[in-house]
Amino acid sequence: MTHGSGSSATTRGSGAHEQPEHRDPNPNVQLIHDALGALLKADEQAARQLFEESVALHYPGRGPLAAELKGVPEAISWMQKMPTAAPGGVSFTLGSSFADEQRGVILFVMSVQKDGQITHQRSIAVFAIRNGKVAEIWATPSDLYASDELLASAR
Repeated sequence: MTHGSGSSATTRGSGAHEQPEHRDPNPNVQLIHDALGALLKADEQAARQLFEESVALHYPGRGPLAAELKGVPEAISWMQKMPTAAPGGVSFTLGSSFADEQRGVILFVMSVQKDGQITHQRSIAVFAIRNGKVAEIWATPSDLYASDELLASAR
């Protein structure tokens, strides 16, 4: 398994997405960073190049973002719901990443602003990789109940 160094890339709101520097990375480290960046920016054109057309996205819970999705258009549409689920603002800070030939993992922090306060939620995204493209994503916050409550009450 290959390890990539962490970064402090913030997306959504600022639209910035910095790529962290990697030490001797498996090329799939770059793939999963680019794929997550395309998803966070809701960039359908970039997503179509990085994801299999039938990509599956899984986000657990019962909150407004809980979903089992299939295909690039559904994944992009899901990401476009984020401002509605968190109208005070949401950002993502990317942390460590790991990848091999079939799987990739990115640790990140989702920060949601509500009532003038910011709540940080540690999260993980696990990627299945096939034929040089992302085939499946599982995104999970560390505290699912808190995440569901925060996003549901942010409406």
